Amino acid sequence: MQAYLKSSRGGVQTVYQLEKEGAFDAATPQAKAFASQCIADGASRLRDMVTDAWTASGNVILGYHGTATIADIEAGKADPRHLNGP
Repeated sequence: MQAYLKSSRGGVQTVYQLEKEGAFDAATPQAKAFASQCIADGASRLRDMVTDAWTASGNVILGYHGTATIADIEAGKADPRHLNGP
């Protein structure tokens, strides 16, 4: 996440420069290319976040009397009916 924030910070000056030039109002090629790149970067980041969440979801621990991971329940190693008491 820190690397993403550092990389996106680099575009702040470009936004201000394009705004100062009126490039967004006039929809110049430079403004369109910049906006398209920002949208593509955001879509890639969202894809990566969803993939990371899906990958990590198997390690979520359920229960409070007994505990098991989602992966253990899916593999049949744990019975979810016994995680919250008798």
